[in-house]
Amino acid sequence: METIKRKNTPKYQIKKVMRKAGSSGSKINIISRDGKWVAVKEGRVRAAAKADSQNEVLVQVLGKLANKKPTIEPKGKPQRIMIHGTDGSIAKVLILSPTEVNAKLNKLKRAR
Repeated sequence: METIKRKNTPKYQIKKVMRKAGSSGSKINIISRDGKWVAVKEGRVRAAAKADSQNEVLVQVLGKLANKKPTIEPKGKPQRIMIHGTDGSIAKVLILSPTEVNAKLNKLKRAR
């Protein structure tokens, strides 16, 4: 799992991770919209998940990813989740393999 927090990370490292995340079409952005937090898939307008806090949206997104049918590839494609701040800037980038999705989901559920 690769996690980057924007405030403590130099700009060149953020750019490196952004390039790695790339425009794969599989990125999920967690953004603030009308006082709520929503998860929007890249290239879409409609929200895939909606809640009052970032963590609740992240749990919903990870739950949906964990329930997806496994791909034909044994390793699967890593999931890229971009968490934005209230001002729209990137606060954190998560790059999770399919097995790490379940581990992160369990960790977040225990923290509630």
